[in-house]
Amino acid sequence: MNVKQLIFFTVAGGLSLSAVKAADALTEDRTDDVLLTRQDVAQDAQHSFEEVDTDRNGVIDIDEYAAQAYVQAELARLNRYVTVESNEAMRIALPSYAPESVTLQERSRISAIARRQYYEFAGADAEIDPGEWAMASQAAFSKADRNDDGRLRRDELTIYANDIAAVRSSGA
Repeated sequence: MNVKQLIFFTVAGGLSLSAVKAADALTEDRTDDVLLTRQDVAQDAQHSFEEVDTDRNGVIDIDEYAAQAYVQAELARLNRYVTVESNEAMRIALPSYAPESVTLQERSRISAIARRQYYEFAGADAEIDPGEWAMASQAAFSKADRNDDGRLRRDELTIYANDIAAVRSSGA
């Protein structure tokens, strides 16, 4: 499955972080009343694994991993939020400085970063199984959880959303 097919699949009802099934959106830059927990991200990883594993072989290969990184970034920017699905869908608004789409240069950067990250989480078999996918999903959460309390609020949510949408935090 190529990237165009994956985007169609996603928009047609796939990828959980695509926000297709999400509830009401937050207004832009409003994250005061949102709380994201490590448990929410773990549940989202369970929901999304089968959707990212487009060839349904039980593992995520490097092309699937890179494609989902691009699709997540593009859809988050177009929608202006990132969605996490746990017991219910939660939308996290992107900051106003986030670009509205992914440029060709950014697409190359996103792919390169995703391919490097892939090998950080892939086992000795160079494939990502559901447990490794859960660890990869937790990495963005851990990076954003500045006070290490297992919950993301306010600025931490912006860091998390920027990471998923591949937005440079400086707005550059």
